[in-house]
Amino acid sequence: MIFFCHLALEKALKALYVEKFNDNPDKTHSLIFLVENLELEVPQEYMESLFVINRIGITGRYPHNLDVVLEQYTKGKTEKILRETQEILTWLTHKSSKQ
Repeated sequence: MIFFCHLALEKALKALYVEKFNDNPDKTHSLIFLVENLELEVPQEYMESLFVINRIGITGRYPHNLDVVLEQYTKGKTEKILRETQEILTWLTHKSSKQ
C-alpha cells in the first residue's frame, strides 16, 4: 500500500514538472528531489510526510529489508500514511494550472 502512495505522489510531482518545464524530469524516484526541483513551498507537515513516504516507498521498490518495514508499519500507521498521501495529492492538484 505504501509503495502505491509513493508512486501516486511521484507521478503527481512529475506531472507538475512536465507542466512547469515542458520537459521530462530526470529519472528519479525521490519525492524530495522532485519537490526541490519544482521549488515548491510545501507546508512543513506535508514535507515530514513526504520524507517518511519517500524512505518507505524506496524500500518497497527495492525490498532488501522489506520484512523489517512490514513489521514497523502496522495497519494504523499505514492508514495514516494513506490519509496523508490523499491530502498531499489534493494540495498538489491545486498547484496545477490544469485543474
